[in-house]
Amino acid sequence: MRKKRLFGALLMIMALIVMLLPAAEADAETTASDFVIKDGKLENYKGKDVNVTIPDDVKTIGAKAFAGNTTIEKITLSDSVKQIEAYAFEGCEKLRTVELGKGLTKIDDYAFANCEGLATMDIPSNVRTIGTEAFADCERFESITIPPEVTSIKEDAFARDYLLNIYSEGGSYAARYAVNFYTTQRNFVVKSGRLEEYKGTDTKVTVPKDVEIIGADAFANNTTVEKITLPDSVKQIEAYAFWGCENLRTVELGKGLKQIDDYAFTNCSGLEEMTIPSNVRSIGIQAFSDCNTLKNITIPPQVISIKEDAFDRDYLLNIRCETGSYADKYAQEFYERQKDMPVYGDVTPDRPEVPADGVYSGDPYPTDGNAQTGTDSTANDYNLGELLGSTKVVGNQAMVFMHNSGLPVLGGTDSSLSGTESGATGNAGEPWKISERTHYRDEQYTNGTVGEDIREIGRFAYARSGLKNITLPEGLEKIEYAAFYHCDDLAAVELPESVTAVEAKAFAHTAWVKNFLNGNDETEGDFLISGGVLVAYRGDSEEVTVPEGVRVIAGEAFMDHNEIHKLSVPESVQFVDDNAFIGCNPEEIEYGGVPFADLLSDLLVEEQINLGALNTAPKTIEKSSVGLLSTASTGSPIAWLIAGAMFLSGGVCILQKAR
Repeated sequence: MRKKRLFGALLMIMALIVMLLPAAEADAETTASDFVIKDGKLENYKGKDVNVTIPDDVKTIGAKAFAGNTTIEKITLSDSVKQIEAYAFEGCEKLRTVELGKGLTKIDDYAFANCEGLATMDIPSNVRTIGTEAFADCERFESITIPPEVTSIKEDAFARDYLLNIYSEGGSYAARYAVNFYTTQRNFVVKSGRLEEYKGTDTKVTVPKDVEIIGADAFANNTTVEKITLPDSVKQIEAYAFWGCENLRTVELGKGLKQIDDYAFTNCSGLEEMTIPSNVRSIGIQAFSDCNTLKNITIPPQVISIKEDAFDRDYLLNIRCETGSYADKYAQEFYERQKDMPVYGDVTPDRPEVPADGVYSGDPYPTDGNAQTGTDSTANDYNLGELLGSTKVVGNQAMVFMHNSGLPVLGGTDSSLSGTESGATGNAGEPWKISERTHYRDEQYTNGTVGEDIREIGRFAYARSGLKNITLPEGLEKIEYAAFYHCDDLAAVELPESVTAVEAKAFAHTAWVKNFLNGNDETEGDFLISGGVLVAYRGDSEEVTVPEGVRVIAGEAFMDHNEIHKLSVPESVQFVDDNAFIGCNPEEIEYGGVPFADLLSDLLVEEQINLGALNTAPKTIEKSSVGLLSTASTGSPIAWLIAGAMFLSGGVCILQKAR
């Protein structure tokens, strides 16, 4: 009986073994069928495994064999593999680990391009060449070890691998390559297609292809760059991108550029010519202001928006454009303003005189250097200080005050700059205002008291200064664009209750705002409020209620908070800056508990202007030039009638807003 039981047990075990054998053989056949191999060349991989080991008899990984595979995370190559052909692993976005076999001798063009997850790589000692963009656009690629036996690496093998560290033996080919790599590619700090910073000191700089945005301050105050070349991939140049590049003489803009933001090329005092590509639609506030040597700019008819002060104080400038275009109309107005610029009578711009009928269009594409008429008798030998007689060095920049002759110079240690005992004062032309850039980049200016008679603080008045403390007077009404921009040590500000307007970037990048946004201060809640002015918001709610008692909503206070679906504003709010909600698109807006669109017919024109930014329209709708946003989203006939009334009384409206 016992023998029968034992025999039965053995039969069961044997049956199980027999059952398992076919399954094992089937699995082996399935795995082998994932590889398409001909004459030692792996031509295609059909599987979906996470970890893949290449069969021992494979000598070549064929072109595009794994290209676009979205599941593979690890590849192990056998020692039999000698070559990886072009695009073999291109676009394997989840590939993180690659173990190369000892027999490998060549890595061809684009072999591992766009492997976004690839982090590290060790190149075997038998490898001799690494091809064109072999590891390009591996955005998480942090380290690669290259042996001294490698004797050829294409210049762009690691294109746009901004995090990469190359490890190699001193004196080897790879070591010399690494030096060149670091001095070029590693100079660019790029994240998600946005060039955030350029760290290099080259005189000629070519921005890497595929960069889509030149970020704010990316090249700001670079004093070595003389020539910039942008690829066609760049669509936007953000504010201050090339601010203060005083030796920048030549800029080649790519065909894909669409917009040039505020102050993008301000204070590029060496810039002489510029050609705007046909895809550009807008040129921002003071985008080219204080480019004292800028003589010619070609603007295509496709440009439909140029801020009035885009070329402020460019007293030599000739605008080349097509007759009847937006740029042509802008040019006529610019030339009239240009006549009032200083040195206009001393330096004749290199352009024709405006005809008697007032209509002028420059030749947009002159055939040679003599296409323009007129003379420039002193363009090469004038001395700015001698001509103006009102310059002073503030920080490392010569500040030129040009609105009125004989103005006191504001800046430095001059008594007119530091003000009287009662505080910093205005100037002879505008005694109620702290002028533009009064203390701009003055690092020695750390403590300030604004005089009691001051009503306005001008653009960049204290920007990038060493300011740590500022006392503002009761009676101050307006703080203009970027007045305290990048006052990095300004930790706190008390705004008086008299303030009725705070423009965009007025306190951007101050320690006060940065600490609030980062949660490093003691402020309770999501609103930074001082003197009834809502300066910044740090919440993430879909429904937002502005606290009662807020009188003013500052420029960019809610910038890019596109998560907001419903916004409730109390009646205590009397002024909303046009840029307060830039990048937002709330579906519902209430003012004093009533939908804002329903209130339009009951508000005076001046109130509509002051609160116009509340009537938020879809981002695709262009906003009115007088502050009342498009009513397309409401479809209200009354709103359209109000807009028409505002148009007819436009002069009064604008005066009211200016007041």
